[in-house]
Formats: sequence, structure tokens, C-alpha cells
Amino acid sequence: MARTVALVTDSTADLATRSDLPAGRVGVVPLHVRIDGRSFREGEDLDGSRLAAALASRSTVSTASPGPADFETVWWEALQAGAREVVSVHLSGRLSSTVEVARATAARTGLPVHVVDSRSVSGGLAAAVLAGERAAAAGADGAAVVDLVERTARDTQVRFVVESLDQLRRGGRIGAAQAFVGTALAVKPLLQVTRDGGVDGWQKVRTLRAARQALVDWGQDSAADVADAVVDSIREGEFDEGSGVAVDVSIHHLDRPEVAEAMAAELRAVGDEVAVELCELGAVVGAHTGVGTVGIVVSPRVPGDPGRWALED
Repeated sequence: MARTVALVTDSTADLATRSDLPAGRVGVVPLHVRIDGRSFREGEDLDGSRLAAALASRSTVSTASPGPADFETVWWEALQAGAREVVSVHLSGRLSSTVEVARATAARTGLPVHVVDSRSVSGGLAAAVLAGERAAAAGADGAAVVDLVERTARDTQVRFVVESLDQLRRGGRIGAAQAFVGTALAVKPLLQVTRDGGVDGWQKVRTLRAARQALVDWGQDSAADVADAVVDSIREGEFDEGSGVAVDVSIHHLDRPEVAEAMAAELRAVGDEVAVELCELGAVVGAHTGVGTVGIVVSPRVPGDPGRWALED
């Protein structure tokens, strides 16, 4: 079946450092970052590494959503390349006005664009986008792609550890987690993206090492549970063989590659049905979470995903 749908997302999906998506397959609308008054476009002239250096030097950093013209440019590129519809999937409306700008732009222009609020960010956003891309590549129409994107986003979990809460507090993105964290200085909170797209606390421990270990333990347990559930729901007999991916796991970090590599090694040991990606956190998310942030995303491949684990013929 011929492809008719193009996928578009924004730069907070952190697609640039992934190995499971060919370059240029998904259109990316860049968010904006200002460092000491100078404006950058995330993913084009600013990445996580440069952002980490700016934060380390105590530069003044702020972020801004794309403008209408940013969306129009990427959408028109997709339509002129042959797409009949565009599914444009963006970071949580609880964290940014990006999806609101996208919706307003789609309504004003009348272009055949479906705008989706992923209620997530970074690897959570990427998981939903990649599921939609697999469906679009298999010939699904816009409505079917939107359905798969929304179901994948809903089932995806994002949890992370920050070395300091300073950036989250400064940027006002800590939300309900503020009450969870309180003012205790000798606590390392583990945070999560909630189902409605906000940020809240998940667990508190005493040390950074313990927080990171709790994070990877959660990642292993969740990935194993999800993989078992997917495989068991499909398997017809105890010894049936299958292939494909049951669950996607991604590890994201800002300037902590060794920590992320160690986590990835532990998560790859979960099983062959688990696909593990190691990614650098982008500049926009990093500007709000700070240097040293490490996160894990666990995303089941839901029914209808062309890449979902299946029995071998």
C-alpha cells in the first residue's frame, strides 16, 4: 500500500541521536533556546553538549516555542514531497505552548494536518512518533496513524533523575513535584511524566547513586513485565517462536554518557524482545532539567504497530 501520511514532531523528541530512525524520515520543527541573549534553533545550531557547556559556565538560558512559520515550513515540505496528510506530534501541552501554536496554525492554514499532544517529552514523545512512522510507512491513513500514536503515548512511561532541582525550579516546570520534593536538601527525588503530561515525584532516596540504581531497577522490571505481557498475549503455545520488538526502552542523558551506557547494558540484558536506545538529551529539555539528568523511557509496542513482536511463520 502506497504511503500517504508524513510524520512531523518537534526537536524535544531528541531524534537526532537515535539509531533506529533514518535521517530525514520524520520532519522536525525546532524549538528555540536563548543563551546569554543569543538565539539558537535546537537540533540545528545547538545540541545537548553545547547546552551542557553553557549551563556549566552559568550562562543565562531560556527556551521558547516555535512560531507559526516554523510549523508551516516543515508541514509544506512534507506535503510538497507527496504526503496527502501530516500527523504532527508534539511535546506535552502541560510543559510548553508548542502544541497550542501547532493547533492554531493548522486551523488558520487549513492544511491537512492532524495535531497530537503526546502528553510526554523526549523519549516518550519519540516513542509515539516512531510508532506513527512505522504505521505510515506501512500505508496507514491519517486517522489510523493518530490512533496508534495516541495509544502508544498513553502506555509509555518516562522517569528521570536530576542532579539538582535548580533548573526545574527556575523554569517553573516542576509543577506538582514541588510539594513532593519540599525543601529537603539531603534528598534525591526520582521524577516522572504523568499521564496528563505534567511532572510529579515518584520516589525519594538519599543519594544520587541510589536514585540512579532505583531508576535502572524500575526500567528493568517494567521492560520485563511489558515484554512478557506482549509476548504472552500473542503466543499460541508454550514453545512458539516469535520475532520483532515487544517494548522499546531508551536511556537519555545530559553530559553523563558513562552512566547512561552502564544503564543501557543492564537494560539490554532483559531480553531479545526489548529494543534499547541510548540518546543524548536535547537542549530544550536539558535547559529545564540541568546537567547530569538521566532518564529512562519504557514504551510497549501496542496492538496495530507494524513492528510489534509477532509469531514467526
